[in-house]
Amino acid sequence: MPRARVPARADVPGLPELTYTFATTVPENWVPLVPTPEDGQPDGVRLRRVPLQQPTRGGAPVPIIGHSRVLDWTLAPDTGRVVRLAVPEEEVGRAGLRVVREWRLARWTDGSVHLWLARAKRTGGGTASSGLRYDAVAPR
Repeated sequence: MPRARVPARADVPGLPELTYTFATTVPENWVPLVPTPEDGQPDGVRLRRVPLQQPTRGGAPVPIIGHSRVLDWTLAPDTGRVVRLAVPEEEVGRAGLRVVREWRLARWTDGSVHLWLARAKRTGGGTASSGLRYDAVAPR
């Protein structure tokens, strides 16, 4: 007995022309910094790193912490506790901030050559967007 042909989604009558997305995903290298009041100083604001909550089809969102050596959580050497990143808000301008690693070479007064890997702070490329959107409606 031949099987009945299942109609394609476009052939189904009454199918809406739009699709709804609760939240879009962001790149894993996107590291959000949220302004929070500084401890003990109500007028001071620090930018702290928080994990993004990535939606899943299975239900509960999954935290995405990104991959970064510079902005990573570290352990304090004396206590072993997690040190939270807290950047003064005036350090990051509207154009954003890029931290790059670059080689440095210098010659000392005795003629010896010294080479090391350094980090440098550069102005970002403008107001970048992670692409995160909520309640997105688009054509099917």
